[in-house]
Amino acid sequence: MKMNVNKVLYIYKWATMGGVERVLLNRAHAFQSNELLIRQDVYFLQDGGGLNNFRKYIEKNALMEYIGIIDAINPDAYDVILSIDTPEIFDLVKEHNKIYIECHTSYKNNRTYLKTVPDQIGGILVPSSSFKDTVVTEVTSILKPKVYLLRNCVPSRLSEQISVLENRFLGKTPIFYMGRMDKHKNTEELIDIFAKALNQLGDRFILVLAGNVMQDIDLWKLVHSRKIVNRLVYLPPVRFHKVSMLMALIKSNGGIFISTSKGESFGLSAAEAISFNLPVLLSDIPAHRELVNNDDTFLYALGNTDEAVAKLKGILDKYSLAVDRMKEFRKIFSNDSFIKDWKQIFSEH
Repeated sequence: MKMNVNKVLYIYKWATMGGVERVLLNRAHAFQSNELLIRQDVYFLQDGGGLNNFRKYIEKNALMEYIGIIDAINPDAYDVILSIDTPEIFDLVKEHNKIYIECHTSYKNNRTYLKTVPDQIGGILVPSSSFKDTVVTEVTSILKPKVYLLRNCVPSRLSEQISVLENRFLGKTPIFYMGRMDKHKNTEELIDIFAKALNQLGDRFILVLAGNVMQDIDLWKLVHSRKIVNRLVYLPPVRFHKVSMLMALIKSNGGIFISTSKGESFGLSAAEAISFNLPVLLSDIPAHRELVNNDDTFLYALGNTDEAVAKLKGILDKYSLAVDRMKEFRKIFSNDSFIKDWKQIFSEH
């Protein structure tokens, strides 16, 4: 099927090293893998510290034909404009029918702008079926039928290149989380689960946390109060090209990825872990349930730390089976799923 959309402009508020940037780079990989020469230009309103790393990743992975950064907007040069949680787009572009809003934020207060989006836009794009059910309730009646599913993809690239990490050398089983740490991500519950696992299952674990710590929690106070300071490895936000190596390191040491989040639009870090066949333990929220195809083995009820520890033990006891299940779950957010959604939206509407 010939694509009607060949040149895309993305608008996003700031360039950090967060999930949105990873989503855009993953799309470039997907277009490249499927030999679809769709050009994506990205315009950031501000550099939040990640612009240079974003540019370097593009060059390092030879994605220059598929994605690039621009310094000024010419709306007429694009077939479609995708604004990612950036309502400022309506101050920059007056031709509303070529604008699509991509809603990726799981923070409800950050979605209030959806109620003021012009009805004339092309549509609203969301990254998971469960999140679509949420967003449909938050838009005008005219926009409800224009909420479309555009699934995130996590290409299983690079994993086969990390053969140097096959030996276990951490000495303990890593419990790993990567992403923002705050009350919404439920970091305190994650710390509680880890401390309880040490108490109930023995001193066999090390906690590896990577990402920004937000002001609404005191991570160091939490760690000290649970007496796990000597079992914590904290890393700052991981650069795009280092994510693969870190995931492979955790996997080669028989680790588990954990997310205790209270809400997600998709759950990108968890999906990335799954793409590396790294077993996951996730809070039982709709987006996480979707990622693991409703398999309760990898889900625990929010607030139930005893159940979380029991599920953690169950995964570790049957680790090879858990790895095999991850291989099956990868299909849910494959390149093919993303390309299928993309064609349905931009070839048939």
